[in-house]
Amino acid sequence: MKIVTSIFLTAAFLTLAACSPKQATTTNDTKLTTTTATTSATTNDTEPTTTATTSATTIGTEPTTTTATTSATTIGTEPTTTTATISATTIGTEPTTTATTSATPVTPVDQKQEDTFTPIKKGGTVTIQDFADIVVTGHKISKKIESSNAAVSYESKKDSTLLALIIEAKNLSAEWMEADKFAKVSLKYDNKYHYDTFSAIELLRGETFANTNSTLVEPLDTGTLYYLAEIPNEVAKSDKPLKAEIKVKDKIYEYSIR
Repeated sequence: MKIVTSIFLTAAFLTLAACSPKQATTTNDTKLTTTTATTSATTNDTEPTTTATTSATTIGTEPTTTTATTSATTIGTEPTTTTATISATTIGTEPTTTATTSATPVTPVDQKQEDTFTPIKKGGTVTIQDFADIVVTGHKISKKIESSNAAVSYESKKDSTLLALIIEAKNLSAEWMEADKFAKVSLKYDNKYHYDTFSAIELLRGETFANTNSTLVEPLDTGTLYYLAEIPNEVAKSDKPLKAEIKVKDKIYEYSIR
């Protein structure tokens, strides 16, 4: 009866071997591991003897392919012989995915672009419709800047000199306009040193100066504006480039002092 059972067991293993699917999988990944293990044991006793050879090749971290051959021989009081060959291909249940992302760098929002300037000469007129006519009438570099009739003046400190850019601005709008709205002026020396200006407007044909932020110019009227800056004596005496940058609305004009 035990011999018959062994025969049925042998037949079952042979059927399993015939029906088992054989698959081959090749995966190219960054890791390649090959493992071969051989285990041999012999027991001459009532316990069975088993000899097994297992060979496994794994490519990749998740998918694996395993081919195993098992041969068992039992020697004991009830001799039975079982031989089975099992071939299996196993693919990991959690395959890995490698993604490559390519992105075009974005220019930082705060990257400063160079301003572009429109040249303006002495006596030249810049007209902005419904806003103003702007005319640069000249400039002065001196320790003392006087109004057009010399009634009033500004004086510099001992270690500095005053520079004045003089502009006539005509109000072309239909509303009264604050005098400091016509333009903003700064100076640039040697293409790298910057100096801010403050502004004043002549009143009563040069009899006095008034602050531009508190003086209104009526429609179609013209005001004489002085944009003044204190500059080092070295800058005043140098022959290096000195320019005035005049911003009117959103456009910048460049007037060459020297």
